[in-house]
Amino acid sequence: MLGFELSTLLARAITLLAGFTVHEFAHAWVAYQLGDTSQASQGRLTLDPRAHIIPWMYLFAVITGFGMAKPVTWYPGLLRMDVRKGGMLIAVAGPISNVLMALLAGIPVRLGLLGLSSVSSNQFFPSPSYLLYIFILINLVMAVFNMIPVPPLDGYRVLLGLLPDSLALEYQRLEQWGMFILMGLILLGSFGPFDVLGLMIGPPIRLLFHLAAG
Repeated sequence: MLGFELSTLLARAITLLAGFTVHEFAHAWVAYQLGDTSQASQGRLTLDPRAHIIPWMYLFAVITGFGMAKPVTWYPGLLRMDVRKGGMLIAVAGPISNVLMALLAGIPVRLGLLGLSSVSSNQFFPSPSYLLYIFILINLVMAVFNMIPVPPLDGYRVLLGLLPDSLALEYQRLEQWGMFILMGLILLGSFGPFDVLGLMIGPPIRLLFHLAAG
């Protein structure tokens, strides 16, 4: 999945463009439904990738597999419900959208119309079976990775909304250290002897992949 053949880069480019766009649109749409009308004025209620993609970060993600889109900014004072519960719903919308995309992409496989291949049959353009494989896999990776309960990932807001008030206040203190913890997990998995990150996200990704494509 992290090769540098032109077909792999094109497959990742297509998948990440769709995955980032729908993920951020889902955040914005739920925020808007909960009362944050600023999403319209910010131009985030659209599936136009230009509203959600950071060009240099997108290119970095296509090349390395790590990256992000433009985060959706929402305003607590505009929500028509408890801020922590609203934040949880806004946060979980992104990963759910990626899972739904993977499940939809898996329909042709489930129907026997197309198989999956983890290797492209063409070094220049991805074969349909390889593109579908990459599309399902990357969307599931995005969904599961973002559900890690470490700020600034979506899982942090989800867990924050589920915790009782006393524990939530304690947990919020983690916010200032979240990026360091996240980078530590990524570096440990990439260069360390013990892939904690892989152990966290590997099993749910495999389970969801089986559900999506069998």
